[in-house]
Amino acid sequence: MDDTPLFRTLARIGDLAAGPHADVYTGLAVDEARAVAEVWRIPSAAFEEAVCAAAEKRVTVRFHDTDVSRTELEALAQRIGEDVNRWDGAFQLREVGIVERGVVSVGVDDPGTARPLIEGASVPSTSRSCVCTRRPSTDRGRSPSSAPGGRQ
Repeated sequence: MDDTPLFRTLARIGDLAAGPHADVYTGLAVDEARAVAEVWRIPSAAFEEAVCAAAEKRVTVRFHDTDVSRTELEALAQRIGEDVNRWDGAFQLREVGIVERGVVSVGVDDPGTARPLIEGASVPSTSRSCVCTRRPSTDRGRSPSSAPGGRQ
């Protein structure tokens, strides 16, 4: 990692997110050219104060509200991915990934069929944290877990 104010700030935010504030941290995006860290989190004065204290001069931190933590998103993504055989025949699960803004993105061949099945089986009824989108097949005949590099 570069030894710049931005990257030192990002390292500190990462430590806060992995440690004492894991229950509120959701995600992070970076604009290197402008030295901006975009932080998605469940609103928390303690986390915001800690991040602001960790930020160096010339680094801008912007906070965005979510209703779900990264830990919850990772658990949801894992649950959906582990159910890959459950969906066999109804639709093709092509990828599962976490978007820093607070959603699990699920790439499938048929979002209309997949959405109610996935949300009904895997997503808490109060959550808005799952998005099903159409993903074209990039490697016919392979499941996401058997593709090189594993599941996305």
